[in-house]
Amino acid sequence: MTINRENGAEEKKRFLTPEDFQILVDSLRPENLIYQDTDGVKRIKEALTEWVPQEETNIYGIELWQKGSAENIGQNFMVYDKRTRTLMFEGAYYQVDLDDIVA
Repeated sequence: MTINRENGAEEKKRFLTPEDFQILVDSLRPENLIYQDTDGVKRIKEALTEWVPQEETNIYGIELWQKGSAENIGQNFMVYDKRTRTLMFEGAYYQVDLDDIVA
């Protein structure tokens, strides 16, 4: 996961714990799906089409790699907007609280 800090410090990367990974998996439930174009959906779509400004500290990129893989094998990518608690995964949007992971 990549984190930009408010003070303009360099981005920080960290590994997800197995517990964090389980929270991500559990959040991908049908009842959490967003079917309308909310502010969070709009913010994530914008972040995917333009560079995210360094001062934006509420948009997170989450890369999931297959354990032991040095290549792009088994890679998944998620985007999380902490401000609106919106997660994008494989083109679907979910209303979830991942604050414990991205804190």
